[in-house]
Amino acid sequence: MPAILVHELRLKNGANESRRMWVRTKEDTAREWCKSVIVVTHRSGKLGMVVILDTKNQQRATVEITDNLEQQTTIEDFFIKIYGVDSMEKVVDECSTDFIESKLREDKDTIEVWKREIFIGKYTLKINSESKDRLLLITEVATDEKHLLHCQSEGGTMVYEIPFPLKPARDYVVQAFYGSCLEPGKYSLSARAHCEFRTAMLQKHVQLLYNRASEFCRPARRCAIYHLYRNKPRHYFEKIRSRGGVMTKYMKNNGGDQASPLNRSIQGLFFSAYYKYSPAGCPYLPEDSPFGDQRLHVAMPFFVNQYNNLYFADFFCHYTNHHVTLVVTEAGSYSDHFCRQHLIPLDKTNNPFLYYNHWKKSCFTNVALNVEIFYTENINIGYLLCNKKAYFSFCDVIGNSKGKSFIGQRKNKNCQICNLTPEEIIEPVLK
Repeated sequence: MPAILVHELRLKNGANESRRMWVRTKEDTAREWCKSVIVVTHRSGKLGMVVILDTKNQQRATVEITDNLEQQTTIEDFFIKIYGVDSMEKVVDECSTDFIESKLREDKDTIEVWKREIFIGKYTLKINSESKDRLLLITEVATDEKHLLHCQSEGGTMVYEIPFPLKPARDYVVQAFYGSCLEPGKYSLSARAHCEFRTAMLQKHVQLLYNRASEFCRPARRCAIYHLYRNKPRHYFEKIRSRGGVMTKYMKNNGGDQASPLNRSIQGLFFSAYYKYSPAGCPYLPEDSPFGDQRLHVAMPFFVNQYNNLYFADFFCHYTNHHVTLVVTEAGSYSDHFCRQHLIPLDKTNNPFLYYNHWKKSCFTNVALNVEIFYTENINIGYLLCNKKAYFSFCDVIGNSKGKSFIGQRKNKNCQICNLTPEEIIEPVLK
């Protein structure tokens, strides 16, 4: 299909230097254009602007580039990108000059995902900038589908709800351009911010991960356990004792599968049921930990009992051992309600990972993988110690866990055992 002319633009800078630019696209695509967004930035990163044209009524236009730099500049010093946007704010086409691409400053100006409503794909961004005008370019990585959105605020921190649903378990990139309005349809640019994120899985996807984790466990050895343990530096527990003995839950980080609905959704405390096996076949606790030199052991009945519920949340690896994340909630709590909506409920007496055997009156864990438990309530350590339901021990420390603890170590994307295929991600949505 031949290309047709959409715009004949005249680019003009402060020195009265001008260039002509012809914007062409396919005929069927051109019909969808409602407005043209022209983003002009200087290669120094100190200057930029946005011009918005009515595509149907402004085929010919002059774009005057505001030039307030001390050094002399030419048209070739600017990078120009043009987006064709339809009536739904979707980018249907884009083109650019061959000039060098500029990079506006990125320092105090930030953008991040603030809130997720997973069922309906509604995502809210938190945008921090002193600029009053913000232009957002949202790109779905797999399809390169783009939406260009304009929002305004009084400056400072702004919470902005994306006005269309995002697809589950997909990678998105958000670029934010900041500036102020010079006149209708013309904006200066001063900075930009950038963030990348993956949207959360639906419960159907988590079920597929559960199926993979269950298959990975067959056949597997199990061992009886009587405590779960949590490793932290000695000063961590000393601070808790000095503040009344209550270990306070915190927001789940982004560790594991980046699309896990558990990430950044509810608060809790991590414990482990991981055991090693000696050459003689006897289970034993690891002698060291990357998370700290002091180990808190808490009796299993504290976690697995009639008042708590158990859920499967994640299956992942970090290039070596495979892990599952289970969640223990207090029945009827907010966290319990969230997990029932988004995770996979487990029978506490019959599941592949961690269960209670009534006949042997003991809990068993699967040693084929590292079983992690995310407990969603605060814990009074003093009470447990006084009632002999917990005790401390010490171990060696390996590595540095700070990045893993606060940021979260990401899943190995190349593992064919614990990663869903693109077909598996799309198919549950279609059913």
